[in-house]
Formats: sequence, C-alpha cells, structure tokens
Amino acid sequence: MAAENNLSNGYIGLEPPLLDHQQSPLVGAINVLVLSQLAQAEITLPTISLITSPPGTAAKSAVVNTPTYVAVEYDGDMDPSKIQYDRGNFGLAPIWASVQATIVSVTVPTSSEYTTTGFGDPGQTCAAVNGEATPACTITFRTPSGNTPDNLTVNVTWKATYSNSAGIGGTSPTQRVLPGVATVMVKEIQSQT
Repeated sequence: MAAENNLSNGYIGLEPPLLDHQQSPLVGAINVLVLSQLAQAEITLPTISLITSPPGTAAKSAVVNTPTYVAVEYDGDMDPSKIQYDRGNFGLAPIWASVQATIVSVTVPTSSEYTTTGFGDPGQTCAAVNGEATPACTITFRTPSGNTPDNLTVNVTWKATYSNSAGIGGTSPTQRVLPGVATVMVKEIQSQT
C-alpha cells in the first residue's frame, strides 16, 4: 500500500504518527488527512438491483400511460462504512479517521420514452420496502416496447463525509454514481367498442 500510494514508511513502518504542528522529512508521511483518504478508499458500496411493480417480465409487464412503481434494492448495507482507522498510540498521539457514505439522490436519466415522478426529489431514496416498490417513485412509459424490451436505468449517487482526530471533517468533493438496470416489457392495452 505504501508503494502504490507513494507514501513513506513513517507510519506504515510503525514509526510514530505526526502531530498537527510537526513537519516530517519524509515524503508522503501519513497524517490525519491522508488517513481520511485511505478510509474513503476502503468504502465498499452495495450493488444495486431494481424492483418494478408490476414486475418487468413478458407475462407481467408495464403498460403504456400507466405508472410503474420502481424502487432500488441494495445488496449490502445502505450505510456501508463508518470505517475507522484507529492506529493507537505509538509514542506521540493516536490518530484516527472515520468515513461514512450516504445517498445523495436516486435519479432516472431523462428520455422521450417515459416520464418520472419522485426521482431526484429532496429526501427521496426510492427504496424498496419488504421487497415491494414504493408508490412515491414511478415511471410512466409513453410507447410500447414492441418485440424488444426496454432497459430502464436508475442512478444512485453517494457522497462520503469524514472526520478525524485532528478535528477536521467535511464532505469529499468526489461523489460516486452507481447504476442499476432492469429490463421492462412495455405493453399497450386497447379496447374496442
């Protein structure tokens, strides 16, 4: 890890970590900010799958001009991190960093094929409840699929916030967007009089 990140062995080699006011003669010596970045790199976000109601199969498909409920299901913790590096006291002072990932938004790319409701609204996560899609987030298709199913993509954006033993905290400027894709067969219902 030290070689890959161009770090010294000032901490990896179990030499004491630096205090805030200390300068190191070593290039890349680990301090609390570097430790925060390392903690962020260790976050494993959950994979995403989509739930549609009605389910997007040929037998039970979406219907033109009728809302299809869509939810995001997470394979793993929705709060995946709170990763903390607590390296103890090696002669000076212990240093630690804690990073947590949270959902910023759940959105659907715009398309002329459908309209959306609820996605991207403040505080709306479009989460699955007991494996069922919630009615707060819907997609209404305008045209039928024909012989080829539609691919529906939902993007979940995550942010990372951090704190450390130096009392420095904040939000990482980098956000991660994870897509979830579902295949939906959109049918059209016609009536004759």
